[in-house]
Amino acid sequence: MAFAKQYIAWKKRGWKRKDFLLFLSESGYSITPRSLNNWTAALNTHESVIIETCGAGRPSSLSEEEIQILAGFIFDQNEKNIEVHLSTAQNFIFNSFGIHVAQSTVHGYLKALGISSKVCGTRTSGFQLDQSNLCILAHEWIRTAQIHCKPSQLCSVDFTFTSHRSDRRVTYGLRGTSQPKSDQVISRFTNCIITCIWADGINRTPSVLFTYNQEFRFDRNETPRRLGQLDKLNRTLETSNIDPRRIIFVGKQKGEGRCYVPESSSLVRQFFALYKVSSNWTVLSDNGNSFKEDGKDIFQQLGFENHEYYPAAVHQYLSPNDNKLHGAAKQKWRQLGIDFSDDVIASISLLKCLDDCSDKSYEWFDRNLQIRAPTPKVLEVEKLIGEIPIGKAKFSRHCLQKYTSFQRKSSSPKKIEQPLEDEKKLNST
Repeated sequence: MAFAKQYIAWKKRGWKRKDFLLFLSESGYSITPRSLNNWTAALNTHESVIIETCGAGRPSSLSEEEIQILAGFIFDQNEKNIEVHLSTAQNFIFNSFGIHVAQSTVHGYLKALGISSKVCGTRTSGFQLDQSNLCILAHEWIRTAQIHCKPSQLCSVDFTFTSHRSDRRVTYGLRGTSQPKSDQVISRFTNCIITCIWADGINRTPSVLFTYNQEFRFDRNETPRRLGQLDKLNRTLETSNIDPRRIIFVGKQKGEGRCYVPESSSLVRQFFALYKVSSNWTVLSDNGNSFKEDGKDIFQQLGFENHEYYPAAVHQYLSPNDNKLHGAAKQKWRQLGIDFSDDVIASISLLKCLDDCSDKSYEWFDRNLQIRAPTPKVLEVEKLIGEIPIGKAKFSRHCLQKYTSFQRKSSSPKKIEQPLEDEKKLNST
């Protein structure tokens, strides 16, 4: 209640929310923007302010990454047909992170991840991703998140890439003969693209491509070969109606040998350096480290009024970038019949496809997030998520990768078969 009253007085002076939160943080109070919004709204409507667990009280024992590693451990045990119980997960947390948590806390983590206990068959496992839990998680987030603002003030940001390494080439051949080969070659470069689409369908912030490919540079010393490459680049940009500023070379001026551009917060900064950020915009994204700098929210630093994170377990269903734009644009892109070994033509063509598909973004915000619905419907969320086969869900693959990487870094294997000794005593009493 006190923080909400102070913030209202702060706003009357014309000061920004991010400065108020920074002031509280320096005073030792870690408050999320969402909590502050809820408390202020409740105070304005003369309701009691209930402090959320994410803003006060005992902090979470595990970090975001540690929770994902725990999920990855459970999915790994599922794949190996090894039963997983609360005591198993509890002991894994203690042996891996040196943190002792109660089984009720472990259950809370799993529930928030959309993981529930399943009756085991002879070849199945205990805790698994559960559709009903994921639907409840997604519906609750849609209902409570600060996303029901003007469509012109709501955007969603994500990364995508120009890689073809996961492509499945298809051709016709005679039945019963050997598998046909493809003569299609791909570029050795994997460029990163930031997409930012809007709930009203207006493409205010067209996608931007970041690359290590020298052929995208405009500032190289002139040689006949480089002049030819530059002329081709300019002609391709002009034909596709792509602003040259949307191509950013992020490599070294000399001796650059990297090919893969990873997502990072520095790319986000460069992206929004092209577009003026309005203080009343709300931005949506996943909770990845690419949207943080030194643990701090980069969007708050850029001047956004509000930033909401999609829940990790259902991000790929709620995000209109992940769940429509990227897939629709790349499907159109692959049907163009262009030479994908030519990185310049292929990458610029993908930017053009992203532009062409962005005008449908208002439909995806409505379908995925129900932003215009007075009350979000669980039935619509169930249609959105559908069946969740373990091992195929994007979230489970992500957590498995986190767990595998964590195991490689560990100096010795962890024993996780037996519950902790003090837990044994507790259970026996």
